[in-house]
Amino acid sequence: ESLRVESVLSHFVEAESKDREYTRGQLARFLKIVEEIKSCGFTPDFIDMANSAAAIDYEDARLGLIRPGIMLYGSYPADSFREKIALRPALTLKTRILQLKKVGPGFNVGYGRRFTTGKESVIATLPIGYGDGVPRKLTGVGEALIGGRRAPLIGTVCMDLAMCDCTEVPGVAVGDEAVIIGRQGAQEITAEDIAEKTGTISYEVFCNISSRVPRVYI
Repeated sequence: ESLRVESVLSHFVEAESKDREYTRGQLARFLKIVEEIKSCGFTPDFIDMANSAAAIDYEDARLGLIRPGIMLYGSYPADSFREKIALRPALTLKTRILQLKKVGPGFNVGYGRRFTTGKESVIATLPIGYGDGVPRKLTGVGEALIGGRRAPLIGTVCMDLAMCDCTEVPGVAVGDEAVIIGRQGAQEITAEDIAEKTGTISYEVFCNISSRVPRVYI
């Protein structure tokens, strides 16, 4: 009489998989346990198993409470879900150009001289780096959106700074917006794009945005 079951919950291990057999079996085992608990006279207030993928793909896993995670950011559990639900990205990571420098060919950029200009170039310094959540692995493969164009990240992504080649961005100026994740004009960079380039998942991209980045809630 002194025991009360407030909730029963579990978690899917691969609800995003196209192979549904294991997830179906996992759900069946969970529902059986729930029924056994109820048969003992308990009435749980919350029964919960569905993450984002299961909430989208398994109607019978919506057990009065769902636990969306990645979906709240407007990101998909896997590419196969794009045709099942329309999500809109809910997060933008952006900064502003701190410094612009016109340099000639043969100019070295960043730690380890990871990049050397091959022509006259305009280099922008951004006050954001891996200490803020911009993966160091974006060195040489990442981009920022500046002036509605894609500006390659060059040199090494530093702890507090990153450099972009803005040579092809007309009228670029100090203070211009630079988008790391998000949309600018017709261009967009998603967390999935960054995850693909850095060999990880979008969950990690979001989680790595550090506490020192100011949050603005709209």
